[in-house]
Order: sequence, then C-alpha cells, then structure tokens
Amino acid sequence: MNNVELFIPKIQNGMKYLVIAIFFLNSCSTKENELLKNGESFLKQNLNDPASYEKITAEIKDTITSYEFLKDAIKYNTTRYEDEVKRESPSTMLTDFYSQKIDSLQKAMQVADSNEVYYIELNYRYRAKNKFGALVVQNSQIRYFAKEAKFFPYDL
Repeated sequence: MNNVELFIPKIQNGMKYLVIAIFFLNSCSTKENELLKNGESFLKQNLNDPASYEKITAEIKDTITSYEFLKDAIKYNTTRYEDEVKRESPSTMLTDFYSQKIDSLQKAMQVADSNEVYYIELNYRYRAKNKFGALVVQNSQIRYFAKEAKFFPYDL
C-alpha cells in the first residue's frame, strides 16, 4: 500500500465530520432565522401602520434560562425587601410579601434546570410610521417565552 492509499480514508473521515458540523450549524441558524421571522411578524402586528415596516436589523440579543431568571427575581425582591425594612415605618404587609416571595423563588431555584430556556430576547431596528404618520427609525425588544411558545412585547 502506498502513502496515498493510507491518506484517503483520513480525508473521507475528515469530510464526514465537516458535513456533520455544517449540518448542525445550518440547523441552528435555520431555527434562529425562523424565530427572528416569527418575532418580526409579531412586531408588525403591533405597529401603527404594519405596511410601512422596513427592517434595518434583527438579532437575538440574549437567552435567559429559568435558573438565571429566578436568580434575578430573587435579587430584585431582596432589594425591595431591604428598601422596605430601611424605611422609618416599614409596612409589615410588604415585608411579609417580599419575604414569602423570596422563599418561594428560592425553592423554585433549587429544582430549576440551569439549561432550560425561559425566554429569548430579540432586538429589532426598523423604520415604520408612528401614530402621527411620520416615518421614523425605531428600536423594539420582543421576548419569546419558550414554555408558552409566545411572543410578548418588552418595550413596544
């Protein structure tokens, strides 16, 4: 067997892995493109004049897991609890509410899957007519909640 015959199986193996990698990369970008396209449809439905929509950019800004969301919620409620306690005359009802909320979130965090996607934040920059009919450049954020499979405006 000469050197060329020994080298051909290595090339074929390398090509096989390259094809598999391209397939996975393509499937990821296809899912992202579909998500952005569906988000854009949702955005258009909520505009003053959907026919005037002209996309400038669309991107996936961030993916938040359930664990990250709960961690942020605990931080937010802890800050509110501490602010209330520092007041001259703190409300017992509010301090109890925040305390119970924090306990509940901590329990949920213990069983939360750190890989489960809670929501995906999408950013759009576009031109569209505002409520006065003027064509203006706008920025919008939309959140896609994975469990509910629904889009919600974050700043429309």
